Amino acid sequence: MRTLAGLILLLLCLSVQAAERLPIDKVDSNILTQETQKSDGADNAMDLVWWIPVEFWEAALSGNPAITPQQVAEVVETLRPYSVIAVVQADISNQGAFHFFDEKKVTAGLRVEYRPANRSPVHISINELAHPDVVLLLNQLSPILTAAMGNMGENFYFFPLPDTDKNGDRLVSPYEEGVLRVTLAKREGLSRPPFEFQLPLDSLHEPRRCPNGQPAHISWKYCPWSGTKLED
Repeated sequence: MRTLAGLILLLLCLSVQAAERLPIDKVDSNILTQETQKSDGADNAMDLVWWIPVEFWEAALSGNPAITPQQVAEVVETLRPYSVIAVVQADISNQGAFHFFDEKKVTAGLRVEYRPANRSPVHISINELAHPDVVLLLNQLSPILTAAMGNMGENFYFFPLPDTDKNGDRLVSPYEEGVLRVTLAKREGLSRPPFEFQLPLDSLHEPRRCPNGQPAHISWKYCPWSGTKLED
């Protein structure tokens, strides 16, 4: 009986894995992109937000065989003090035509707030004095997206945000518990809630599973099927 009990305990320990960070070169940048994009296309209006932490650039570049590790390190070092918010907004006619918001309107309505766990919320403003290399990189994304997405890519606007405070500590870590809230430009007669990104991000961590074999999201404290507590 003791042997059986010990075996069951061992299996539970193996099934309910701790939340370990995934090596950045093992992160799937496509899954990370899906996790950091949110959209709403209801009511003849389309809004799309993409939050881009520095881990995205590192994961995407690390998976490119045409880029050397030294080049990856140089780009990531330049981008590390920033995260990026990308936004595209449009009204859609009854015939399906997209009428995109211009950059001025998107910028005027954009608000970003981070709520760390057990701490006061922090408002994060667009960094209008970002490093020239960062501005150049973001400007180069527009023609790439235009070629891939047409008018939608042409009207995708990228905004650098500071990602370090006055003490040099990180403002928004995708590895720590918190909520990143993004509010977009409003439309007359249409009220939409802000987009919220729940952190930490699942795609940056080793996969976890509940005892029944179902995937366990990194933010879960307990398995919903059995109530089994997951390790932190």
